[in-house]
Amino acid sequence: MSDLENYNNANLSENQNLEFKVNKNESKKGFLFILSIVFFALGLLLSCIKAFINFRDSSYYVNTSYALGYATTTIVISLVVIAALFLLSTRVFDKKGLLLIFSIIYLLGSFSSTGAAIVQNSLKESKLNKAAKDKFISMYNTAVNEKEISEENFDKSVYGHMTPFLSLTNDYFIKFQKHANDISKDIDSLELDKTLSASALGSTEEINNSKKKIADCRKIFDKHETEYNDLIVNFTTSASTLELPKSFKSDMLEGFKKSQNETREKITDFLKVERDILTNIDNILDFMLSVQGKYVVKNDKILFETEADLNKYNEYIKELQTLAQKETDLKKNIYDSQKLKLNEFNNNK
Repeated sequence: MSDLENYNNANLSENQNLEFKVNKNESKKGFLFILSIVFFALGLLLSCIKAFINFRDSSYYVNTSYALGYATTTIVISLVVIAALFLLSTRVFDKKGLLLIFSIIYLLGSFSSTGAAIVQNSLKESKLNKAAKDKFISMYNTAVNEKEISEENFDKSVYGHMTPFLSLTNDYFIKFQKHANDISKDIDSLELDKTLSASALGSTEEINNSKKKIADCRKIFDKHETEYNDLIVNFTTSASTLELPKSFKSDMLEGFKKSQNETREKITDFLKVERDILTNIDNILDFMLSVQGKYVVKNDKILFETEADLNKYNEYIKELQTLAQKETDLKKNIYDSQKLKLNEFNNNK
C-alpha cells in the first residue's frame, strides 16, 4: 500500500510539473500575442499620422476629394497588411513568435515611412516658406521705393501656405499706392501752389476762390485719412485670421503689422501738419481780405502801404516755411522707418 501511494504521489507531482510548464508556455504565448498586437497598433497609428500628413498637404495643394481618397487608401492598405500578417502567422504557420516578428517589421516599416514623410514635408514647407518670404520682401521693397506694384496670381505649389498672405499683401500694396496717387491727383487738381501767388491775391474774388480750394482740400484730407486707416486696419485684421507658419507669424508678420500701424500714426501726424499748412494759408488769405485797398500787386509783387502789414504778412510766410520744413521732415521720417523695417526683413531672411 505504501508503494502504491508513493507511485501515485510521484505521478501527481509529475502531472503538476507538466501542467505548470503548459501554463507557463501558454502565458508566454499570450504575452507575445499581446505584445504583437501593441506593435501592430503602434504601426497603424504611425500609418494614420502619415495619412493625415498626406491628407493635409493634398487637400491644400490638390483638392479635398483626392486627399481623402489617398488617406483612406493608405489606412485600408495598412489594415490589409496587418490582417495578412496576422493570418499568415497564426493560421498558416501557427507561431506566435512569428507574429511578433511580423509586428516588429511592420512597426519599423511604418516608423521609417512616417518619419520620411515628416522630413520630406518639413523640407518642402521650408523651401516654400523661404520663397514666400523672398516674394513678400520683394513686394515690400517695391512699395517702399514707390515703384508701381501690379496685381499677381500666386501659385500654392510655389509659395505653400503663405499664398493667401501674399495675395492679401499684394492687394494691400496696390490699394495703398492707389490712395497715395489719388490724393496727389486730387490735391494737384486744386492748384494750391498758386493760392499765394501775387496774381491770386490781387482781388477779393481770387482770394475767396482760393479759400474755397482750401476748404475742398480739407475734405480731401479727411476722406483719404479715413480710407488709409480703414485699409491698414482691414489688412492687419485679415492677416491675423490667416493660418500661417508660426515662425512667420511671430517674426515677419507681427513686424510688418507693427510697421504699418506706425505708418498709420505717422500719416496722421503728417496730415495734421498738412492741415496746419492749410490753416496758415487760410489765415494769410483772411489777412489779405482784411487789408484790401491797402496794397497793390505790381510786377508780380505785393506792395503794402504800411510796414506793419508787411511785417504781419512776412510772419505768416515765415510760419508757413517752418511748417513746410516740418512736412519735409515727416515725409523723410516715414520713408526712413519703412526702409529700416525692410532692412530688418532682409537681415532675417
